[in-house]
Amino acid sequence: MTAFNVLHPRGHAGMFVDKLNTAPASTLNAFEPLHTVWVRTNVGVRRWQARDAAHAAKMTMEAFPDETVIGTVDPDIDVDAEEGGIRVAYYWDGEGHDGEWDPKDPDDLPLMRVSVSLSRNGQFEEVGSWCTANSTIVEPDVLRVRAQDAARTLAHRVRLGEDPAAVAGSFLRQNRDVTDPLITKPVTAEMIAKSYPERTERGEVVGFYIVDRESGEPLGAPRTHQDEADAVAGHLNAVFNDYDVVCGYVLTADGKVVVG
Repeated sequence: MTAFNVLHPRGHAGMFVDKLNTAPASTLNAFEPLHTVWVRTNVGVRRWQARDAAHAAKMTMEAFPDETVIGTVDPDIDVDAEEGGIRVAYYWDGEGHDGEWDPKDPDDLPLMRVSVSLSRNGQFEEVGSWCTANSTIVEPDVLRVRAQDAARTLAHRVRLGEDPAAVAGSFLRQNRDVTDPLITKPVTAEMIAKSYPERTERGEVVGFYIVDRESGEPLGAPRTHQDEADAVAGHLNAVFNDYDVVCGYVLTADGKVVVG
């Protein structure tokens, strides 16, 4: 029996290694069942098929002696943010790639669910929720920022006169069964193609950049949909009036245009 490890893409350093590493033979026992355990180190988050947390930590230390084990990562998340009577929440409901997450399947991941609720008569009522393709193994600060960003963006659209339920429904549909690149940074051409739905006539993958008019520099990663980019720029321009939305290619780390 073999246990494997992969450095998770949501690691501290933003690194991702897709090559599987075989665990040291001394840590394995063919008669004990294995399940998925995530170990956080000073480099990132490593995923193991292990007997338990102690077993996973031991494998990490033996396979990567230059790294410092910080602890294990719990897949159970629950983060939300409110703005203008809209609440956006990201949480885990036990889901994986094919129904309930199977910790004994090394290819399965716990997937986060996103929901939107509207304030009515002083109480929040859920409009709906969808399971995304984002793993719940994510830096909490990244998820909190995304929840705040999403709630602020939706609230801005409502302030401009859009129907709250329609805004909530649009956001949920855009995140159904897809990987949000503002939570999980796509690092390969395949990941970029799956995260961004818009294409040119020639099939190049494009996104919507929020660009500083003076410097010409984009503000963070491109958005997947123009309505969200327009809302973010509109919210910023209410204070600064310095930003435009520009449709452009989504590039790989080495500057290549993605087609697909």
